[in-house]
Amino acid sequence: MNLFDLPNEHFKARQKVLLAELSNSMSISSKYLHDEFIQSEKLILARDFCNYELMDAPQARSDHLSKVDIFPWIEAARELDRSLSLMLMCQYKSVYDCLRRALELIITGSYFVLDNVEKEKGNEWLNSKRGTPNFKRAVKGLLVKEEFLLCNQECQWEDNVLQLYWDLCDVIHVKGTDNGINKISPSRASINGIGYYGFDKNACDQAVHFFIKTVEEISVIVVLSNPILLNGFDLDRKFGMNAPFSGFLYEGQSDNVRELHPQKYKMFMDNLRKESQEIKDIVQWFESLPDLTEDDLKSQMESMPF
Repeated sequence: MNLFDLPNEHFKARQKVLLAELSNSMSISSKYLHDEFIQSEKLILARDFCNYELMDAPQARSDHLSKVDIFPWIEAARELDRSLSLMLMCQYKSVYDCLRRALELIITGSYFVLDNVEKEKGNEWLNSKRGTPNFKRAVKGLLVKEEFLLCNQECQWEDNVLQLYWDLCDVIHVKGTDNGINKISPSRASINGIGYYGFDKNACDQAVHFFIKTVEEISVIVVLSNPILLNGFDLDRKFGMNAPFSGFLYEGQSDNVRELHPQKYKMFMDNLRKESQEIKDIVQWFESLPDLTEDDLKSQMESMPF
């Protein structure tokens, strides 16, 4: 880029400066995350969860869908996807905004589908007529559900998720110099007053660390809200092309969710999978269904609209 050939118009000059740096920054970032980042396998696992498992997490119960549909989980997945794009573009500080919104959305959705929360409250929030519940109160409200309560007693779930939330808020609300732009998203240089942001290893490592940690906590929340996610199914064998659109996972997906859980939760999750009467009842119901025959599959294919 020729610094002496910048347009006179400010925003055209800004465009030229930013575009010149963006391609180079993204190239360095992608190479680092694939080839050098120490937790690259966990990062890919977290990304896959956002792309495939998260949107299948909410129960497809009519009483749940009538409250908030599946909007919170879909919106959270989009926020997490955006955080990865921002990370690649070295917009590290903005990553934290996306992560906090994703965490808030999952807590909000899980709270509104509780049996003791009125349908009207969820409807009003979904239709933008009610404010988002206070995060701390919503977290505490989830403890009425047995799985959340037991996990809190054994693993301090409430403290863990609140600490993550406060850590994200520290960056978003700029809690002193350690959470300012120079530390979280340092600028490489300034040209004619236009700052541009290139790759910074420390800032990238910290942003990715929080991405992984946020996704890990979300994987715990969705399981506590819908424990059957701990048990995968051969859905094609029973449903063919008409599998439930949400609330169940294939065996490989369930394996990924359990792998994503932080170590401090693994023993609790293993015991929950073995001992939950809800899981046992659903597995028994699933196995009681007849396997589809080839004629059944053919009939499904013939009934498809394409």
